[in-house]
Amino acid sequence: ELSHWVPNATDDRYKADTSTEICLRYLEDPAHVPADLVVNDHVDIDGILSLYVLLHPDIALDNRDALVGAAEMGDFLAWSDRPGFVLAQELWRAVTSPAAAHLDPNGKYALGFDVATDVLTTRLEESPSTTAGWRCIEHGLALLEDGGVATRSVSERLVSFVFPDSVDPVEAHGVPPLNQLVDERLALWPQVRNREHGQRLQLLSSPAESGTWRHDLWAPGYCWAETPNRWALPGLESTGDSNRWSVRDAALSDAVGALRARESGPGDWVLAEMLTPFETIAGRGFPVLVSCVDGRGDPVPSSLSPDDVAEHLSAVWPSGGAASG
Repeated sequence: ELSHWVPNATDDRYKADTSTEICLRYLEDPAHVPADLVVNDHVDIDGILSLYVLLHPDIALDNRDALVGAAEMGDFLAWSDRPGFVLAQELWRAVTSPAAAHLDPNGKYALGFDVATDVLTTRLEESPSTTAGWRCIEHGLALLEDGGVATRSVSERLVSFVFPDSVDPVEAHGVPPLNQLVDERLALWPQVRNREHGQRLQLLSSPAESGTWRHDLWAPGYCWAETPNRWALPGLESTGDSNRWSVRDAALSDAVGALRARESGPGDWVLAEMLTPFETIAGRGFPVLVSCVDGRGDPVPSSLSPDDVAEHLSAVWPSGGAASG
């Protein structure tokens, strides 16, 4: 077994943050046994690339960084340099295209293998949608670099992003599922935020009417998986079910209670009780951990400013370890 799902029986010497990198480590072991049969139970970027690595070892070992970057982008909403970004975009564009809708999982894997080979051996011209997606990444980087989105390191494990009122709230607070194509839906994709702050809690705030604010607190996008090379978010207890965690952080619960007590607006401060790659707060989506919402889970204006919220949250997480990357 070569997997980062929880629980797993992967040998400790191969453990890494994505299944793709685990498979690469297996290949790099002189004692590994070449595979003639590989099995997975779902279709996503990391899953396709994991099996690709085992079945195309020569190409895989020559393109380690791009493969790992694409897998992390798909499974964790992580930053990737352009080679990994292009691989992830082209792979997922092909597998989710209308032309592939009739394919069964084996067919989608075969298609994904062909696309990966074409991208990694430079036999595939970059599609217009991938080029446009990278422009969205560059636009997000510019927003951070020129102060269009104000970024403040609140503590070692918490960073605040404050959007200007010129950004539509939907573009500021949209929550893309894992393994999504980057496009113009969001003003600042999490992959961009995660370039420098991937191992931090991220407070996203945007101005609303009459001096009020919308707020979401994002957990790190990798926290559903076993990631030995990344900071582990405290307070998550495995339920024993696949990649399903109970949120049991007393300090965070107290901080959310304090926010709720200070709130004078119509919304309610909610802390996720359960975390999976597909579920946190009803209506918000993974990896939103705390939000001020209405009864449907939609963000609603809060009377508390970004500084107020950040102050309550700043002491929740312990220090230690690198806080970026």
